[in-house]
Order: sequence, then structure tokens, then C-alpha cells
Amino acid sequence: MPELERISVEGFKSIRKLDDFELRSLNVLIGANASGKSNLIEIFELLRNVRLGNLQRYTLRHGGPSALMFRTHRNTDRIYANFTFGKNSYAFSLVPDRRNLVFEEEEIAFFGDIIAGKQYSLGSGHRESHLELESGDWSEDVAYYVQKGIRQWQVFHFHDTSQSSRLRHPHETRDNRFLRNDGRNIAPYLRFLHAQYPEYYRRIIDTIRLVFPSFNDFIHRRKALERIDIEWKDNGENSPIYGPSQLSDGTLRFICLATLFLQPTHLQPRLILVDEPELGLHPFAITAVTALISQAAVDRQIIVATQSPDLIAGLKPEDVVVVSLEDHETCLKRMDGETLKDWLDDFSLGDLWKMNVLGGGPY
Repeated sequence: MPELERISVEGFKSIRKLDDFELRSLNVLIGANASGKSNLIEIFELLRNVRLGNLQRYTLRHGGPSALMFRTHRNTDRIYANFTFGKNSYAFSLVPDRRNLVFEEEEIAFFGDIIAGKQYSLGSGHRESHLELESGDWSEDVAYYVQKGIRQWQVFHFHDTSQSSRLRHPHETRDNRFLRNDGRNIAPYLRFLHAQYPEYYRRIIDTIRLVFPSFNDFIHRRKALERIDIEWKDNGENSPIYGPSQLSDGTLRFICLATLFLQPTHLQPRLILVDEPELGLHPFAITAVTALISQAAVDRQIIVATQSPDLIAGLKPEDVVVVSLEDHETCLKRMDGETLKDWLDDFSLGDLWKMNVLGGGPY
């Protein structure tokens, strides 16, 4: 499947209008708090819930239609989004209806080049998407390709590492076909990689050791268990077996990130989105995450939102998108390496951001 090439968004949270913004293989969003970085990631969560038929539950969970609209429904009539990838596009327009959002005008799937292509209406006025309907004259030649593309766009968030987090509790052993977007099945997934892809598993272990030097390996019990959690040992002689409660928040997040970016390429989503992967990490670990992201972007498309100068320090300027809040609305600007050429002779991108040369600061 082709990469996501362009995205348009109107009326969603702090995004008043983002018109045909071009995406690259690696897109790292930087900006101040409340500038709207996370909102660009969130539009993909909205898309996911649209595709799964969960739009109304998603809307209620986020405070109703008005909370999702630019400066509330008093200032915005609709939420619009258009995603273009190769010869395919998918677009929808949502309007508030009491406590819900409904599809206004047409929900559209597009297939073909600009000149000879066709737009296929999936209807209007409905409360849940018609994209995954299995009937209709559009389904065979359009829906399959559009669905296949969108299903390969996944948002990952490993923020919740509290003692009550799913990351720290046993999970079903058989849930190991792919890494869940909140990392809840990290234990069975690592066990699966250990058994089926030992070379990739070893790279994950070696990378974890770079930021957690006392770590030796995970323990994979041979007996059949219905539920397992993370068990590991250190590099001391006669190490006891530790559990997830003995892992720090930052270490647990890094384990998930290393697994996400170092798993076999064919098991990764085509588009990987991560919001603030640097949370709770040591600066050295953040530098390691930058390397993991850059490496993964060779074969996969990545969108990351961050506030870490350390994370962008080793990137190319063209990989960085500055997000700023101007007159209450989110604006995006991709960096230009030629413009920053003289600066980069003496400073890293992280230095330039801290110096407010790039913009995207709180002032």
C-alpha cells in the first residue's frame, strides 16, 4: 500500500483549517503545550473510530460534539477530513445533531487518478460509517483498497504505566498476532517474537540493555499458560525472577517502543503514530528512540508528536514540522534545511528549538 501523501482537516479541536498538508516518510511534530500537536494525532483516532463504527461512543467519551469542534459548535459548523494515499482517498464531513455527530453531505471513497478517477458516495445522514459495508456497487473496486489502507494506520500510546495499567497485569497468551496500541499484550507478543523471530527479538533485547544496563532477558515459561505478564531477570549471578512491578515507568515505556520499532517490518503498521514517546525517559534513552524512529521510517511511515529537543537533535530539518498556535488555531510549517544551513553548522535542531529559532515556542 502507498504512503499517506496528503491530509486535509477542518473544524477539529484546535485545527480550523489544514489544507492538503503533505506528509513524508518521517514527520516529527514539535511545538509548545496546547499548540495542537496531539490534535493532529487525534484525528487518526477519530478516523479509527469512524471505521470501526464507534463514532457515537467516541464522541460521547470526549464530551460531545461541541468539545470536538474548533472553538465549539458556536464557531464551527462541521468537522471535515480527507486522507489521500496513492490513487485512493477517503473523506467525510460530520455535523452535530444534539448529542451526536452525523455524516453530512457525502461520505466519499475515491479511487483512480485525478483525471480518470471516480468518487463513490457512501451516503449521508447516517450516524456510523458505511465504509465497511459489504454490499453495494462500490465495494469491490473501492472499499477494499480504502479499508486496507486505513486499517494499516495505527496510533500507539504507552503513557499509562501506573500500577493499575494493563501493561503491568497478566494478559491472554494467545493475543499475540500484533502489538496492541496501548501495549497491553507486550508479554505475549515478546514471547511470540522470541519463538518465531529470534533475530528480531535479540535486537530488541540488545537495545533495551543500552538504556537498562542491568537487564539481561525476559523469562518465557515453557508450560502453557492462559495468561502471562512480563517476567525478567537481571545480569547478576543467580538472578531472581522479577515481574512488571519491578520495572520503572520509563523502562516499561522504552520496552514497548523498542518492540514497536524493532519488530519485523511486515508486522508493523504502514503508518505508525506516537504521541510524546519521550515521556519519562532519560535523555540517552530519548536519543535511542530517535534512532529507532529514523530506522523504522526507512520502510514505514512515521508521525510523532514531541516536546523533546533531544529527540529532534539527530533529525534532518525536513523531517520536522513546527506546530504553533496563531490566533487560537493550529498552524503547521515544515522545516527547510537550506534555510537553516548556516545555523546547523554550529547547532543541532534541538539547540535551535530551545533558542526559538525554529518557532513553536510558548511565546
